[in-house]
This record gives sequence, C-alpha cells and structure tokens, in this order.
Amino acid sequence: MNAASFDPLAKQDIGAPQVPALDVRGLSVDIATSRGVLNAVRGIDLKIRSGETLALVGESGCGKSTVAKAITGLHAVTNGSAHICGHEVTALSRRQWRPLRALVQMIFQDPFASLNPRKRIGSILSETMRVNGVPKQQAMQRSAELLERVGLPKTALRSFPHEFSGGQRQRIGIARALALQPRLIVCDEPVSALDVSVQGQIVNLLMDLQKTENVAYLFISHDLSVVQQISDQIAVMYLGRIVEAGSREEIWSAPKHPYTRALIDSVPSLDRRRKDLSLRPYLAGDLPSPYNPPSGCAFRTRCAKAQAICSDIRPELQSAGSKHLVACHFSD
Repeated sequence: MNAASFDPLAKQDIGAPQVPALDVRGLSVDIATSRGVLNAVRGIDLKIRSGETLALVGESGCGKSTVAKAITGLHAVTNGSAHICGHEVTALSRRQWRPLRALVQMIFQDPFASLNPRKRIGSILSETMRVNGVPKQQAMQRSAELLERVGLPKTALRSFPHEFSGGQRQRIGIARALALQPRLIVCDEPVSALDVSVQGQIVNLLMDLQKTENVAYLFISHDLSVVQQISDQIAVMYLGRIVEAGSREEIWSAPKHPYTRALIDSVPSLDRRRKDLSLRPYLAGDLPSPYNPPSGCAFRTRCAKAQAICSDIRPELQSAGSKHLVACHFSD
C-alpha cells in the first residue's frame, strides 16, 4: 500500500501547500483552580511550516504542555487563535474537531502510560484508522507497515505493550501518530523518559520520518541538547510567555535573553570553556508562583541584570536581528 492509497482527508480541503501547518496568534489559556484563576499561557505566537520543527523549551511549569493541549483541542482557549493547515480549531466542539483529528497527532512523554496495556499493538495502531472509516484489513496492513517504518517487526502486532522496552514503546507511539498521515505532530517531551542511549535513536527516527513524510513538528522539551539536534526554530518560554524566539543557529550561537543563556550554559559539556561559562550568575532561585507572578519582567527575580525598570515595565518581544525576537530591557 503506498501513501496515495491511504488518505482519510483526501476529499477535504486541507489548505494550499504554502499554508503553515500551524499558525498560532495571541494564544492565552486561563485555568480555574481551587486557588483561583491561573493565567497559564499569555499571548503565544507560533508558526510552523511543513517539514519544519519548532522547539518550545523552558523549565517544568512554564506552560509548554498547556500550549500543546490547547492546540490539539484538549484544553479550552481563553483568547487568541490556532490554525492547523488553515483550519481555525480553537473554538470547535468535539464533533467539529473529529474530521480534523487526522491533521494533528501527539507523541506523549510516557510511552507506557500512553498505550492501553490490555490491547495488542495491532489493535492500538489500527483503532484510530478504524474510527476514521478505514476497513479492518487495510488498517491492519498499514499497521504492519508502520511498525517496519519505525524499526519494529510485523510480529509485534500480536504483542502487548509490557513486552517492549521504553524505546520500543515510544516507537509504537510514533507509529500510531503517523497512522493517519498527519500534517502536524506535537511531540510532548518524547524522549525525556528514555535512557540517554535510546534518546538519540528516537530523535534520529523522528528526523528521518520528517524527511519522508514532510510533516511539521512542535517539539516540546526542556533538554536543549536534544533541541539543538532536531529543531529549525526555537521558542523559549518562561512563566507562560515567550521570552525569545528565532532560528536554531541564532538562539544557540547568540542568545539575547539571560534566561536562554542560562539554559544553554546548563547543557552538560566536556568543553572546558563551556564549563567556565556555566559559572556566570545568570540564573538563581526557583520559578516564581504562576498564581502570583512578579511585576514587570517575570524573570527579574532570578536575573543578575535586573534593574528598577524591570520591576515596573514588562518587556515586549522586539526584533534582535533577522527573525530573532527577544523580550528583555538589556538584551544588548
């Protein structure tokens, strides 16, 4: 079976090729909790074209996964919009979302928790296709092909999730995400639960599949060593907002925001010069409470460069050259 013979959205308008796979504008998400309303995400702008990878990075609790859930319809959006292949999805009901589910899929952080332990792999992979009207025989045939594409034998169809290692289970999760030939895959910390030796294999697999499928990735991670390898664009989040964004080369070689520099300096390295850089006092203390964020610049309580203006005025994203954006009063 070739790719042309399987396309559940073949009769739908999925947008022209030049339309971004993902276009997010001013996305904000509020979450009602027992402690009050949490402003989890504020004014997020993202754009990813087919075949590109945008990495969304930051510490745990900064709002990365909330952005992913809002984009995929798993969390209500307070303000802003998200377009997937030209389709506005932020205000859709579950019924309206259903025909668009094939456009966007997710790869989850925990490869074991994301797979039903009571079902065989063949059933797990074919279920999504069956729900979208693919005949059983064709769905099972494609499931076998997907397993081979991610480096697993066809015989795995008869096995249960507990019979595989963590890396193998994540390969199954990737195969499931590819089942409906999506235009966008949201990778939510897809390698953080894996051994370091396995992480590289999964990242290489994702990169190889992107070349053949021309799929776009929103790659969520706190590990910049992984992000450096897979990303085309990088957006750095801090306490619900993007504080710096640009190409991988610009962000990695010339970071402008103190928080970005601290994240890069924290990446383990055998280079003595990089080790010396990590001693620079860019980052201290813990992430502030999102229920009571600091006034002005949210990063000022941990920043060695902070001055009076930082507590009075919140810096907006400004151009720092080419398509490089930074939100800092002292980025120079």
